[in-house]
Amino acid sequence: PAAAQAALPASPSRPCPGLPPMFLTNNRQNHYFTQHKVGAKVLNIFVQNDHVRSPAGPLHRVSVHVAASLTSPILWELMLPSSITAVLSSPHHLLLSCRDATLHLLGSTGSRLLPPISLPSPPHKLTVSPTGDILACVTTNARLFLWKLEKIPKIVIRNEEIGPLNRINKKQSISLMKISFTPDKQPILSLSDGSVHTYSPDLGCWVQLVPARNSPTNLKLATTPPSVACQPLAQLSASSTGLTMKLEEKTEISCMVSSIEAKLSSSLFLGSSGEYRYWLGALVKNLARGGHEARLRTILDDLLGPPDRKETENWKSEILGTQKKAMLEEVLPYVATNMALQRLYSEYKGQVKEKTDLFA
Repeated sequence: PAAAQAALPASPSRPCPGLPPMFLTNNRQNHYFTQHKVGAKVLNIFVQNDHVRSPAGPLHRVSVHVAASLTSPILWELMLPSSITAVLSSPHHLLLSCRDATLHLLGSTGSRLLPPISLPSPPHKLTVSPTGDILACVTTNARLFLWKLEKIPKIVIRNEEIGPLNRINKKQSISLMKISFTPDKQPILSLSDGSVHTYSPDLGCWVQLVPARNSPTNLKLATTPPSVACQPLAQLSASSTGLTMKLEEKTEISCMVSSIEAKLSSSLFLGSSGEYRYWLGALVKNLARGGHEARLRTILDDLLGPPDRKETENWKSEILGTQKKAMLEEVLPYVATNMALQRLYSEYKGQVKEKTDLFA
């Protein structure tokens, strides 16, 4: 079967192997207990899957009690025809998912806010954002739904195929490890191969923020300082630190530059100013090491700007809230580390001094 799977053509329309559905494990003797705050109320929630056997099949019970004890008085209860697989909450909702691919939205009093939501397949991962206003759901057939959790939820991303999970990999199966969110509340999916992806509504597709840990161009780079290690991209890259390989020097520099360029673009995409500055410096340092004068000129010219430093449609004086002139002063000393680039260094150093004197 493995050989047959490997022989299949890589088609984006081919469904991925089914992802496992969610399930609840009893954390008390014969039931599951959790506490959630909905509105101003803290709810003591008990889930009893296979609570009662009926002629039509098992019944599954959710009950909310006065205290954290199943024997305490019941505030309300709900019977469901399918086993409960997750219990989550937001400021307005108690959210229940079931094995029959339904989602149930309840108020703190147990009243339904909507009829059951039917998904294309059962949830594989279900996450509420830390701010409590976004619900992300990945189904077992690798589809993403994203809702804005207003009183009545509004769809943000609808039934979107998760391309990165649908890749055919001969060496390993790829699974979803975690769902998190960008600052502008777009979903971030961390996969088992170390890669990290986010969905861009503007592009209408997935964007790779971090490559797979075994990608040949993903070389292990110098350890980042503590001030960078706690930043968004560094946190997402924790399980994909890169490969250590022995390469011919020229090839190694090219691979390192490619890897740094990827980090630079991801930092920009995430709006991480500190990481952008750090990786820009690393890029200039490695380009100088390789003697890539033409590429260095394009970077330095953009940081320097036009002679009058007036902003245009194609040039802005800041990037991610930092003045490009300040960045130029930071990275220019790296150019001087290559003796063959002294003329280039002197040329831009002179222009920086002129502009500083002019606008002093």
